Amino acid sequence: TGVQTCALPIFNPAGSGKNLAIVRVQQATTSGTPGGPLLWNVIPNPQNITATFTAPYSNFNLAQQGSVARIFNNTALTGSTAGTAFRTAGGSAAVAATGVILTYSEEYAGDILVVPGTMVALAATAAGTSHVISVFAEWEEIPI
Repeated sequence: TGVQTCALPIFNPAGSGKNLAIVRVQQATTSGTPGGPLLWNVIPNPQNITATFTAPYSNFNLAQQGSVARIFNNTALTGSTAGTAFRTAGGSAAVAATGVILTYSEEYAGDILVVPGTMVALAATAAGTSHVISVFAEWEEIPI
């Protein structure tokens, strides 16, 4: 199973009527020492994540735009099982961020498809030391 130190969990609720296609993700280590590069975990369908999701930080409010996706930040994912690592995501290795922001960007162009009832999570390979990371994600919601 994959680690559960998640930088960005993205959940597509069961019955959403849409698939989420991950388009692009950018990560920036702003301080601390990462435990290693990030990877993608999957918590497969069927899941019923019952935790309260975090409102996305965005130039527009996704809920007002009709988004079905739910993201979580520093939240115990009640109702879920452990994630399984399925793909590396790159980024900073276990090197302390000292005065610079270590940024990594990857184009997925829809390679990762999140079906209803499934969650994917960008996760650290290890906990690291006081690791602070900012993540930007872009996805497309495709009607089924």
